[in-house]
Amino acid sequence: MRSHYLRAASDSAGLDDSAYSGFFTSGASPLDFNTTAVTTGLIQPGYGNAFIDHNSDRAWVTTPLGSPAGYFSKTWGSTVPNATSFYNLGSSTATPTNLPTYTRSSGLSATTFYDVTIGYLQDFTPVLIFHNGGDSSFYFYTLEQNPSFIGHLNLLDTNGNTLQPKGVCYDGSHILFLSNRTPLTTVYGIDMPASTTAINGANTTVTTKNTLTTSPSLEDSLIWTGDGVIHPISGGYQHVRFTGSGLTGSSTNYKTFSGGYPSYWGMAVSYKWRQMVLVRKVGFFTFVNNPLYTE
Repeated sequence: MRSHYLRAASDSAGLDDSAYSGFFTSGASPLDFNTTAVTTGLIQPGYGNAFIDHNSDRAWVTTPLGSPAGYFSKTWGSTVPNATSFYNLGSSTATPTNLPTYTRSSGLSATTFYDVTIGYLQDFTPVLIFHNGGDSSFYFYTLEQNPSFIGHLNLLDTNGNTLQPKGVCYDGSHILFLSNRTPLTTVYGIDMPASTTAINGANTTVTTKNTLTTSPSLEDSLIWTGDGVIHPISGGYQHVRFTGSGLTGSSTNYKTFSGGYPSYWGMAVSYKWRQMVLVRKVGFFTFVNNPLYTE
């Protein structure tokens, strides 16, 4: 079933979605992972949520407990991986190249982020999108060899109340996210900003739109599949399919992957190889076997 959310190639003239390996512009079918992992193995370091960017030979990462985010450089190659070690980014003590520290007019300054995605503004400018799990904002960086901070957007609902994001992904037109706001089952969305000028003001405010209902999710992970999202639930992860159009519709639970939070900390997807890996940890710093899922 082709998702209504997938941006058709005819609507994407000028879009270079090479960070997604052409997932949107090619009209690729939705990701549909088997619920049984093909293998498990140790992934080092335990980098939390990540965006695997084959085009730039990087993994844009957040790290457990909100450590400074950034990127690891890695030559991903052209061979379809069959082991979790493919997603290793270094030794157990390796640290990412950190992003430039952002500074807001309020004085808030940091680079501790909990989830990351890549999206395309309405003028097709690619951007890195982060949230830090501690406030009601998205933080935008340029997607380039030496990223620079663009600005932030504050997230407000239609009544003007703040929303703290918990997980973020890009669906081809919108930024989707979960929140710790009750009810926890709501998926929220905002239209992509028109250009960088729409997000480089220190106090830019965006009204969020209540969109689709799904199962409870409490942690900072969210992956776009092409027909919905995969997100953490108690004891596992769930693939939810969306119906409807734009930011209006409903959802259906499709598949469940066992062994979720607190056993796993982060999620990463290769849109090129159509694989998902769960970066698993026990306790605070001891990383153990990580499952790899394929179609």
